[in-house]
Amino acid sequence: MTAMAVNSSSSSSGEDAVPTATSTIVAARAVAAAFVITALLLLGALALMNDATWWRGLAAATVATLMAAVATIPIIAWGMRSAPTRPELSAAAFFIATAARAVVTLGAAMLAIKLGGYPRTQTLLLVVPYYFALLAAETVCLARLLWTKAPSKPTTTEEKHDA
Repeated sequence: MTAMAVNSSSSSSGEDAVPTATSTIVAARAVAAAFVITALLLLGALALMNDATWWRGLAAATVATLMAAVATIPIIAWGMRSAPTRPELSAAAFFIATAARAVVTLGAAMLAIKLGGYPRTQTLLLVVPYYFALLAAETVCLARLLWTKAPSKPTTTEEKHDA
């Protein structure tokens, strides 16, 4: 799986190549895979516990995290598109997405607790594995892109004078 597709029509050297909208698809796939794997692992753990309050908490945590994932994919995708030319913007997008995910997840979970009557402890505890799974997926996507598109080493003053 590649981290991004590059528009090869800009130049043959690849220095000013611009990533296409494929970064959105890559980010969405990574987040979806992390979300599904985490959900399956939590389902397995809760099946062993056999407690109804944990199942209700899982439902609220799953919906809250899904809302946060959908809200942060565009931010991460924008950061991935700007990564080859402006890595500082991609890092900023990553931090903004992390904060936005926390706000949306915790806000939706608290809304479910206060208005929906979902169990507080179970809902908030089950949000944590989802949060870290999505954080890891987004980190891997962005890091892979930055490592594969790292700029070439700049020439130093000594190398210029030696030539």
